[in-house]
Amino acid sequence: MPRQTDRQQATQGLLQVYLTLLATESQALMDPGSDSDSDLDSQSSDDEIEQISTSSVILNSILSLHAYHYTSDWSPIPKSNANLQLLLNDWKINHPDIF
Repeated sequence: MPRQTDRQQATQGLLQVYLTLLATESQALMDPGSDSDSDLDSQSSDDEIEQISTSSVILNSILSLHAYHYTSDWSPIPKSNANLQLLLNDWKINHPDIF
């Protein structure tokens, strides 16, 4: 099984936090509790502001992780016999996770 990069692991962690937050929000909306209406309204607006900012922080973090995917410009890879031998002999044996 191919290994995950640090960026992929961080994205998976942030997505799990985001999904947990969404599940908590859904549960809170379905189970309003027994507070009075005025307390519930003031609490709901405060919670909504907090949850929106938390959600947007998580989504912005994921966006910033993937904003600059490549650190160098694209360049062609020479397809020589030496590169082919390196790929098939050395990398296939010593680095099977990339295959």
